[in-house]
Amino acid sequence: MSSMDLSDRDWLFAKVALCITGIGIMNNATVVLSNFWYLRKLPPSSFLIVCLCLSDTLLLANYFTISATRLVRKNLFYDSFTCQIQAFMITFGALNSLGTCAGLTLFRYLIIVHQYKVKRYFAIAYIATVACVCASVASIPFMIRAADRIYIMNGSNINCSIGWFQSADVANRAMSWTCVAVLGVPFSSIGFAYFQIYRKVSEVFGGYKSSVDETRNQFAVNDKKSASAYNSNQKTSEQFTEANHIQDTSRALTVPAAQKLNYISVSKRTEEEERQMALLIQSIVIVSVFILGWTPYLVFALIEMITGTKGDRYFEFAAEMILSLQDGINPIVVICFDQNIRANVLRGLRLSKKEGPI
Repeated sequence: MSSMDLSDRDWLFAKVALCITGIGIMNNATVVLSNFWYLRKLPPSSFLIVCLCLSDTLLLANYFTISATRLVRKNLFYDSFTCQIQAFMITFGALNSLGTCAGLTLFRYLIIVHQYKVKRYFAIAYIATVACVCASVASIPFMIRAADRIYIMNGSNINCSIGWFQSADVANRAMSWTCVAVLGVPFSSIGFAYFQIYRKVSEVFGGYKSSVDETRNQFAVNDKKSASAYNSNQKTSEQFTEANHIQDTSRALTVPAAQKLNYISVSKRTEEEERQMALLIQSIVIVSVFILGWTPYLVFALIEMITGTKGDRYFEFAAEMILSLQDGINPIVVICFDQNIRANVLRGLRLSKKEGPI
Protein backbone atom coordinates (compact mmCIF):
# COMPACT_ATOMS: atom_id res chain seq x y z
CA MET A 1 0.00 0.00 0.00
CA SER A 2 1.35 3.43 -0.96
CA SER A 3 2.00 6.00 1.77
CA MET A 4 -0.66 8.18 0.11
CA ASP A 5 -3.33 5.48 0.23
CA LEU A 6 -6.05 5.64 2.87
CA SER A 7 -5.50 3.45 5.92
CA ASP A 8 -8.38 1.76 7.72
CA ARG A 9 -8.30 4.58 10.27
CA ASP A 10 -8.46 7.23 7.52
CA TRP A 11 -11.43 5.47 5.94
CA LEU A 12 -13.20 5.38 9.29
CA PHE A 13 -12.45 9.05 10.04
CA ALA A 14 -13.65 10.18 6.63
CA LYS A 15 -16.89 8.17 6.76
CA VAL A 16 -17.80 9.30 10.28
CA ALA A 17 -16.97 12.92 9.44
CA LEU A 18 -19.02 12.74 6.24
CA CYS A 19 -22.10 11.50 8.11
CA ILE A 20 -21.89 13.93 11.02
CA THR A 21 -21.14 17.00 8.91
CA GLY A 22 -23.74 16.03 6.30
CA ILE A 23 -26.50 15.88 8.93
CA GLY A 24 -25.25 19.13 10.46
CA ILE A 25 -25.34 20.90 7.08
CA MET A 26 -28.93 19.76 6.49
CA ASN A 27 -30.04 20.94 9.94
CA ASN A 28 -28.42 24.36 9.60
CA ALA A 29 -29.50 24.81 5.98
CA THR A 30 -33.10 24.07 6.99
CA VAL A 31 -33.07 26.95 9.47
CA VAL A 32 -31.29 29.34 7.11
CA LEU A 33 -33.36 28.65 4.00
CA SER A 34 -36.75 28.57 5.75
CA ASN A 35 -36.05 31.92 7.45
CA PHE A 36 -34.22 33.68 4.63
CA TRP A 37 -37.32 35.40 3.21
CA TYR A 38 -38.43 36.52 6.66
CA LEU A 39 -35.16 38.07 7.88
CA ARG A 40 -36.66 41.58 7.87
CA LYS A 41 -39.51 40.40 10.11
CA LEU A 42 -37.36 38.52 12.61
CA PRO A 43 -36.45 40.18 15.94
CA PRO A 44 -32.71 40.91 16.43
CA SER A 45 -31.99 37.78 18.50
CA SER A 46 -33.62 35.48 15.93
CA PHE A 47 -31.80 37.29 13.13
CA LEU A 48 -28.52 36.64 14.95
CA ILE A 49 -29.35 32.94 15.32
CA VAL A 50 -29.96 32.58 11.58
CA CYS A 51 -26.56 34.17 10.97
CA LEU A 52 -25.02 31.70 13.44
CA CYS A 53 -26.54 28.77 11.52
CA LEU A 54 -25.20 30.23 8.26
CA SER A 55 -21.70 30.47 9.74
CA ASP A 56 -21.91 26.89 11.04
CA THR A 57 -23.02 25.73 7.59
CA LEU A 58 -19.87 27.28 6.10
CA LEU A 59 -17.69 25.56 8.69
CA LEU A 60 -19.31 22.14 8.23
CA ALA A 61 -19.30 22.39 4.43
CA ASN A 62 -15.50 22.54 4.41
CA TYR A 63 -15.19 19.50 6.69
CA PHE A 64 -17.67 17.69 4.43
CA THR A 65 -15.77 18.61 1.25
CA ILE A 66 -12.43 17.37 2.57
CA SER A 67 -13.94 14.07 3.82
CA ALA A 68 -15.82 13.50 0.55
CA THR A 69 -12.66 14.18 -1.45
CA ARG A 70 -10.79 11.60 0.60
CA LEU A 71 -13.41 8.92 -0.07
CA VAL A 72 -13.70 9.70 -3.79
CA ARG A 73 -9.96 9.82 -4.51
CA LYS A 74 -9.15 7.02 -2.04
CA ASN A 75 -5.85 8.64 -1.08
CA LEU A 76 -4.37 11.31 1.18
CA PHE A 77 -3.30 13.70 -1.56
CA TYR A 78 -4.78 17.17 -1.21
CA ASP A 79 -3.77 20.27 -3.12
CA SER A 80 -1.87 22.70 -0.87
CA PHE A 81 -3.48 25.90 -2.17
CA THR A 82 -6.98 24.37 -1.92
CA CYS A 83 -6.19 23.40 1.67
CA GLN A 84 -5.13 26.98 2.43
CA ILE A 85 -8.39 28.39 1.04
CA GLN A 86 -10.44 25.91 3.03
CA ALA A 87 -8.38 26.61 6.15
CA PHE A 88 -9.20 30.30 5.70
CA MET A 89 -12.90 29.47 5.41
CA ILE A 90 -12.80 27.15 8.45
CA THR A 91 -10.91 29.72 10.56
CA PHE A 92 -13.28 32.49 9.49
CA GLY A 93 -16.34 30.31 10.11
CA ALA A 94 -15.14 29.22 13.55
CA LEU A 95 -14.27 32.74 14.75
CA ASN A 96 -17.45 34.17 13.25
CA SER A 97 -19.61 31.52 14.93
CA LEU A 98 -18.09 32.31 18.31
CA GLY A 99 -18.53 36.06 17.75
CA THR A 100 -22.15 35.58 16.72
CA CYS A 101 -22.84 33.34 19.69
CA ALA A 102 -21.31 35.96 21.98
CA GLY A 103 -23.70 38.46 20.38
CA LEU A 104 -26.68 36.56 21.78
CA THR A 105 -25.25 37.08 25.24
CA LEU A 106 -24.52 40.73 24.50
CA PHE A 107 -28.12 41.37 23.40
CA ARG A 108 -29.53 39.76 26.55
CA TYR A 109 -27.06 41.74 28.66
CA LEU A 110 -28.05 45.07 27.08
CA ILE A 111 -31.78 44.35 27.33
CA ILE A 112 -31.89 42.95 30.86
CA VAL A 113 -29.09 44.80 32.66
CA HIS A 114 -29.19 48.18 30.88
CA GLN A 115 -32.83 48.13 29.64
CA TYR A 116 -31.55 48.97 26.14
CA LYS A 117 -33.91 48.03 23.35
CA VAL A 118 -31.82 46.39 20.64
CA LYS A 119 -32.80 47.59 17.19
CA ARG A 120 -32.46 45.76 13.90
CA TYR A 121 -29.77 48.12 12.62
CA PHE A 122 -27.70 47.35 15.74
CA ALA A 123 -27.90 43.60 15.00
CA ILE A 124 -26.88 44.15 11.37
CA ALA A 125 -23.99 46.42 12.40
CA TYR A 126 -22.83 43.84 14.95
CA ILE A 127 -22.87 40.99 12.43
CA ALA A 128 -21.02 43.08 9.85
CA THR A 129 -18.37 44.13 12.38
CA VAL A 130 -17.79 40.58 13.61
CA ALA A 131 -17.55 39.27 10.04
CA CYS A 132 -14.99 41.94 9.08
CA VAL A 133 -12.84 41.30 12.16
CA CYS A 134 -12.91 37.52 11.68
CA ALA A 135 -12.15 37.79 7.95
CA SER A 136 -9.21 40.08 8.73
CA VAL A 137 -7.77 37.67 11.30
CA ALA A 138 -8.24 34.65 8.98
CA SER A 139 -6.47 36.60 6.18
CA ILE A 140 -3.31 37.29 8.19
CA PRO A 141 -1.39 34.24 6.81
CA PHE A 142 -1.99 35.49 3.26
CA MET A 143 -1.09 39.08 4.19
CA ILE A 144 2.30 38.02 5.58
CA ARG A 145 2.78 35.48 2.78
CA ALA A 146 3.07 32.54 5.15
CA ALA A 147 -0.18 30.70 4.36
CA ASP A 148 1.71 27.63 3.12
CA ARG A 149 3.38 27.27 6.54
CA ILE A 150 0.43 28.26 8.75
CA TYR A 151 -2.55 26.64 7.00
CA ILE A 152 -1.92 22.91 6.69
CA MET A 153 -3.71 19.56 6.69
CA ASN A 154 -3.87 18.41 10.30
CA GLY A 155 -3.25 14.94 11.71
CA SER A 156 -6.84 13.69 11.38
CA ASN A 157 -6.62 14.34 7.61
CA ILE A 158 -10.13 15.83 7.54
CA ASN A 159 -9.34 19.38 8.64
CA CYS A 160 -7.26 22.12 7.04
CA SER A 161 -6.47 24.68 9.71
CA ILE A 162 -3.66 26.30 11.67
CA GLY A 163 -0.71 24.06 12.50
CA TRP A 164 -0.96 24.67 16.23
CA PHE A 165 2.09 22.52 17.02
CA GLN A 166 4.49 24.54 14.82
CA SER A 167 5.50 26.88 17.64
CA ALA A 168 9.06 27.15 16.32
CA ASP A 169 7.77 29.13 13.33
CA VAL A 170 7.39 32.79 14.36
CA ALA A 171 4.56 33.51 11.89
CA ASN A 172 2.67 30.40 12.95
CA ARG A 173 3.11 31.18 16.64
CA ALA A 174 1.88 34.75 16.11
CA MET A 175 -1.18 33.55 14.21
CA SER A 176 -1.97 30.89 16.81
CA TRP A 177 -1.86 33.28 19.75
CA THR A 178 -3.81 35.90 17.81
CA CYS A 179 -6.63 33.39 17.36
CA VAL A 180 -6.46 32.42 21.04
CA ALA A 181 -6.71 36.10 22.00
CA VAL A 182 -9.67 36.65 19.67
CA LEU A 183 -11.38 33.57 21.13
CA GLY A 184 -10.58 34.61 24.70
CA VAL A 185 -12.38 37.96 24.54
CA PRO A 186 -15.91 36.60 23.97
CA PHE A 187 -15.34 33.62 26.29
CA SER A 188 -14.41 35.88 29.20
CA SER A 189 -17.11 38.41 28.32
CA ILE A 190 -19.79 35.72 28.31
CA GLY A 191 -18.98 34.79 31.90
CA PHE A 192 -19.09 38.40 33.08
CA ALA A 193 -22.31 39.13 31.19
CA TYR A 194 -24.24 36.17 32.60
CA PHE A 195 -23.09 37.01 36.13
CA GLN A 196 -24.51 40.52 35.75
CA ILE A 197 -27.68 39.15 34.14
CA TYR A 198 -28.16 36.73 37.04
CA ARG A 199 -27.87 39.56 39.56
CA LYS A 200 -30.34 41.75 37.67
CA VAL A 201 -32.87 38.96 37.15
CA SER A 202 -32.67 38.03 40.83
CA GLU A 203 -33.41 41.63 41.85
CA VAL A 204 -36.27 42.10 39.37
CA PHE A 205 -38.04 38.83 40.05
CA GLY A 206 -37.51 39.17 43.80
CA GLY A 207 -39.27 42.53 43.71
CA TYR A 208 -41.95 41.19 41.37
CA LYS A 209 -42.69 38.25 43.70
CA SER A 210 -43.06 40.60 46.69
CA SER A 211 -45.38 42.87 44.69
CA VAL A 212 -47.58 40.00 43.56
CA ASP A 213 -47.76 38.50 47.07
CA GLU A 214 -48.77 41.87 48.50
CA THR A 215 -51.41 42.33 45.82
CA ARG A 216 -52.86 38.88 46.46
CA ASN A 217 -53.00 39.51 50.22
CA GLN A 218 -54.80 42.80 49.68
CA PHE A 219 -57.24 41.08 47.36
CA ALA A 220 -57.97 38.38 49.96
CA VAL A 221 -58.55 40.95 52.72
CA ASN A 222 -60.85 43.07 50.58
CA ASP A 223 -62.72 40.01 49.41
CA LYS A 224 -63.46 39.05 53.02
CA LYS A 225 -64.61 42.59 53.76
CA SER A 226 -66.96 42.56 50.80
CA ALA A 227 -68.46 39.23 51.87
CA SER A 228 -68.96 40.52 55.41
CA ALA A 229 -70.60 43.70 54.17
CA TYR A 230 -72.86 41.71 51.88
CA ASN A 231 -74.03 39.44 54.75
CA SER A 232 -74.65 42.46 56.95
CA ASN A 233 -76.80 44.02 54.28
CA GLN A 234 -78.85 40.84 54.01
CA LYS A 235 -79.57 40.77 57.78
CA THR A 236 -80.89 44.35 57.80
CA SER A 237 -82.68 44.12 54.47
CA GLU A 238 -86.05 44.92 56.13
CA GLN A 239 -84.82 48.43 57.03
CA PHE A 240 -83.72 49.38 53.53
CA THR A 241 -85.37 49.49 50.20
CA GLU A 242 -84.43 47.17 47.39
CA ALA A 243 -82.66 50.00 45.62
CA ASN A 244 -80.52 50.86 48.64
CA HIS A 245 -79.64 47.20 49.11
CA ILE A 246 -78.33 46.96 45.54
CA GLN A 247 -76.43 50.23 45.94
CA ASP A 248 -74.70 49.10 49.16
CA THR A 249 -73.81 45.74 47.69
CA SER A 250 -72.26 47.45 44.64
CA ARG A 251 -70.21 49.69 46.89
CA ALA A 252 -69.03 46.72 48.92
CA LEU A 253 -67.88 44.95 45.78
CA THR A 254 -66.15 48.01 44.31
CA VAL A 255 -62.84 47.55 46.18
CA PRO A 256 -62.23 43.89 45.22
CA ALA A 257 -63.22 44.65 41.64
CA ALA A 258 -60.63 47.41 41.53
CA GLN A 259 -58.15 45.08 43.17
CA LYS A 260 -58.78 42.49 40.44
CA LEU A 261 -58.09 45.10 37.79
CA ASN A 262 -54.88 46.06 39.59
CA TYR A 263 -53.79 42.41 39.70
CA ILE A 264 -54.48 42.02 35.98
CA SER A 265 -52.50 45.19 35.31
CA VAL A 266 -49.53 43.80 37.24
CA SER A 267 -49.71 40.59 35.22
CA LYS A 268 -49.76 42.49 31.94
CA ARG A 269 -46.79 44.59 32.95
CA THR A 270 -44.75 41.42 33.49
CA GLU A 271 -45.48 39.90 30.08
CA GLU A 272 -42.46 41.60 28.51
CA GLU A 273 -40.27 40.43 31.41
CA GLU A 274 -41.47 36.86 30.89
CA ARG A 275 -40.72 37.08 27.17
CA GLN A 276 -37.21 38.35 27.87
CA MET A 277 -36.74 35.57 30.43
CA ALA A 278 -37.65 32.99 27.78
CA LEU A 279 -35.12 34.55 25.39
CA LEU A 280 -32.53 34.51 28.16
CA ILE A 281 -33.05 30.78 28.72
CA GLN A 282 -32.75 30.24 24.96
CA SER A 283 -29.45 32.11 24.74
CA ILE A 284 -28.07 30.32 27.83
CA VAL A 285 -28.81 26.91 26.27
CA ILE A 286 -27.28 27.87 22.90
CA VAL A 287 -24.16 29.39 24.48
CA SER A 288 -23.76 26.41 26.84
CA VAL A 289 -23.94 23.92 23.97
CA PHE A 290 -21.50 26.09 22.03
CA ILE A 291 -18.95 26.22 24.85
CA LEU A 292 -19.24 22.48 25.53
CA GLY A 293 -18.71 21.74 21.84
CA TRP A 294 -15.67 24.00 21.49
CA THR A 295 -13.86 23.16 24.74
CA PRO A 296 -12.26 19.82 23.64
CA TYR A 297 -10.82 21.35 20.45
CA LEU A 298 -9.50 24.42 22.29
CA VAL A 299 -7.84 22.15 24.86
CA PHE A 300 -6.25 20.12 22.06
CA ALA A 301 -4.98 23.27 20.29
CA LEU A 302 -3.53 24.71 23.50
CA ILE A 303 -1.72 21.44 24.27
CA GLU A 304 -0.11 21.47 20.81
CA MET A 305 0.84 25.14 21.14
CA ILE A 306 2.42 24.72 24.58
CA THR A 307 4.24 21.44 23.90
CA GLY A 308 5.18 22.20 20.30
CA THR A 309 4.40 18.60 19.27
CA LYS A 310 1.57 16.97 17.35
CA GLY A 311 -1.29 15.77 19.49
CA ASP A 312 -2.88 12.33 19.37
CA ARG A 313 -4.81 11.86 16.12
CA TYR A 314 -7.74 10.16 17.83
CA PHE A 315 -8.01 12.98 20.35
CA GLU A 316 -7.92 15.51 17.51
CA PHE A 317 -10.55 13.63 15.51
CA ALA A 318 -12.82 13.27 18.56
CA ALA A 319 -12.50 17.00 19.32
CA GLU A 320 -13.35 17.90 15.71
CA MET A 321 -16.37 15.61 15.67
CA ILE A 322 -17.67 16.95 19.00
CA LEU A 323 -17.38 20.42 17.49
CA SER A 324 -19.25 19.25 14.37
CA LEU A 325 -21.95 17.61 16.50
CA GLN A 326 -22.42 20.87 18.37
CA ASP A 327 -22.85 22.69 15.06
CA GLY A 328 -25.46 20.13 14.03
CA ILE A 329 -27.33 20.21 17.35
CA ASN A 330 -27.60 24.01 17.50
CA PRO A 331 -30.41 24.22 14.89
CA ILE A 332 -32.44 21.66 16.86
CA VAL A 333 -32.02 23.71 20.04
CA VAL A 334 -33.00 26.84 18.13
CA ILE A 335 -36.15 25.26 16.71
CA CYS A 336 -37.18 24.09 20.18
CA PHE A 337 -36.70 27.45 21.90
CA ASP A 338 -37.27 30.16 19.28
CA GLN A 339 -40.95 30.32 18.30
CA ASN A 340 -40.29 32.71 15.39
CA ILE A 341 -37.73 30.45 13.75
CA ARG A 342 -39.76 27.31 14.56
CA ALA A 343 -42.87 28.71 12.88
CA ASN A 344 -40.91 29.63 9.73
CA VAL A 345 -39.23 26.21 9.61
CA LEU A 346 -42.62 24.47 9.85
CA ARG A 347 -43.92 26.80 7.18
CA GLY A 348 -40.92 26.01 4.98
CA LEU A 349 -41.48 22.28 5.42
CA ARG A 350 -45.17 22.76 4.54
CA LEU A 351 -46.19 21.60 8.03
CA SER A 352 -47.83 24.92 8.86
CA LYS A 353 -49.12 28.01 7.06
CA LYS A 354 -48.45 30.42 9.91
CA GLU A 355 -45.51 32.82 10.05
CA GLY A 356 -43.53 33.31 13.23
CA PRO A 357 -45.28 35.26 16.01
CA ILE A 358 -42.99 38.31 15.79
